[in-house]
Amino acid sequence: MFSLEADGEANQVVRDALRLVLARGSFFTGSERRAIAEHARRARGLVVGGTGPSPLLAAIIERIAERPWESRHKHVEQWVAAGNDVLSYVEIVSVVSAICAIDSMVIGLGDHVVPLPVGEIGMPRAVTDTAAAMVDCWVPTVGPASATKALSALPAEMAINRFLQDAWYLSDAAIFDFATNQHGDLDRGQIEYVAARTSEINDCFY
Repeated sequence: MFSLEADGEANQVVRDALRLVLARGSFFTGSERRAIAEHARRARGLVVGGTGPSPLLAAIIERIAERPWESRHKHVEQWVAAGNDVLSYVEIVSVVSAICAIDSMVIGLGDHVVPLPVGEIGMPRAVTDTAAAMVDCWVPTVGPASATKALSALPAEMAINRFLQDAWYLSDAAIFDFATNQHGDLDRGQIEYVAARTSEINDCFY
């Protein structure tokens, strides 16, 4: 049976990823981001007990964690109508999608989810990309909207996404280098087969 603790490289990637996810964000503190991640786990049946967030936030987290295909523009509008910055919705999406990716990887390898460390101490630091604007998406993006640009208004959230992509798929530089073998145990065709099959199972439409 796979043990994350016994695999130093995989263990370090997960620990580093969790540290990034639970860092203070642009709109949420480290402890608030930890609570978001914890509720995403609760929604997926990975943890039980504990106190959930407000009903509106809980509904957003549960939808992204369990049924992301049900997300609609009206859900973003409801969040903003409640007095929240539209980019804080982007931050929620980032935290939930990241913790779901981390947990799915660990479970897929045959281990149990890693207990969440304490979130970074300190108030949020509003760091946004000044080039972000409402173009053709529900939230501001840098340039035309696409799946790869969904988090682009918040550089720290894009950094988490790139970290996980580099570790478990391919770096941006390697994606169009079809001869690359970034992960020594799999050739590029095998990497893309796994990626395509995973996307199909998860009803990814991108």
